[in-house]
Amino acid sequence: MLFPVLSNTALTPDQGSTQATIACVLAYTYGLEDCRIAVAVTEEHVLLSGTAPSREAIDMAIGIAADLSSRRVISDVEIVSPAAPC
Repeated sequence: MLFPVLSNTALTPDQGSTQATIACVLAYTYGLEDCRIAVAVTEEHVLLSGTAPSREAIDMAIGIAADLSSRRVISDVEIVSPAAPC
């Protein structure tokens, strides 16, 4: 697991870079390939929304967001079966 580093406000990433970092890590994490999760960051929280194939995938996404931000993580991710291959 990743652990947030405590730092002064001059070194704390802004909302945009935090959002981009979380979205990038979610997009390239093994096990989350079938997820379609959007990330929104405010001063108070990180909001995850979209779809995932299982509760385990949602929990993994929440854990990653919590590891990468000191903000509270809120999940509005729905469980949806992945589409069958063509």
